[in-house]
Amino acid sequence: MSAVFAGGATVRAKYVVGADGMHSTVREQAGIAFTGGQYAESFSLADVRLTGGVPGDEVILFFSPAGLVVVAPLPDGTHRIVATVDEAPAEPDVAFVQALPDSRGPEKDRAVVHEIIWGSRFRGHHRVADAYRPGRPP
Repeated sequence: MSAVFAGGATVRAKYVVGADGMHSTVREQAGIAFTGGQYAESFSLADVRLTGGVPGDEVILFFSPAGLVVVAPLPDGTHRIVATVDEAPAEPDVAFVQALPDSRGPEKDRAVVHEIIWGSRFRGHHRVADAYRPGRPP
């Protein structure tokens, strides 16, 4: 089998293992389908500076009727907030992120988001390769 990778590199081998993720060059070159779909909900991620009702030394998960929110401390004193939402913005702003702990997080000591350092979104997928090999080349 031959596989051509980004940058034009060509690899020829009797066996090639594709462990290169959802957009696998190896799987695509081998003609193996990757069927499935994506989950309806999206995830919002934001690295933030915050104060208030979350620990600075442990990950905490808040389960509420509004949904899940995870608040995890990062080594530099900031926190990462991750939450499932119907449709996450590509670049969440302070108001959007603040609404997550307000509706799902601590009630006694409110967590206050002061600054977004970085934010993003992603969707989870449920997919599997249709085959683990197309056959050994001659």
